Amino acid sequence: MSNEQLRNDMHTVLEGLRDQIDGIAEAQRRKSEMSARASIHDGRVVVTVDGDGIVTGVEFSDRIDDLSDDEIAAAVTQAAQQAAAEIARRLRELVRPLLDRRAHWPRLSDLLPGSPDLPEHIPGQSRAPTSPPDAPDRDLDVRTAGDFLRASRSAISDDGSH
Repeated sequence: MSNEQLRNDMHTVLEGLRDQIDGIAEAQRRKSEMSARASIHDGRVVVTVDGDGIVTGVEFSDRIDDLSDDEIAAAVTQAAQQAAAEIARRLRELVRPLLDRRAHWPRLSDLLPGSPDLPEHIPGQSRAPTSPPDAPDRDLDVRTAGDFLRASRSAISDDGSH
């Protein structure tokens, strides 16, 4: 491979990296503006969460009195989980183009034989399960779109370039 071709390949890779960093920054900005609401029992319990799935508001209607304390507690939990699931769905949708673009990039070891492929060495962030202790999904180790954004933000800030 000639030096000119290597220079052109490197320029293409760096342009792609700049585009990816800009895309990550935009995704992070949009995530910070996200919120979702879910309501249970015909709107008697409404929970709002932010882009991280953290509860930012709980509202009870005037018709809450006909629910027991246990029903209210269960409704708050269910609404919070539904709203957080909606945020997770939106985040997956938001980062899908970034992940698709990254999937088409050459691996570092393709460009520099013998180099480590970094994604294989980045540990995933595990999340506390929201299901009951005996639920079948307790054994799953799921990486979320939020994990991708946090890892990307960390990589950008560690680099100091954005």
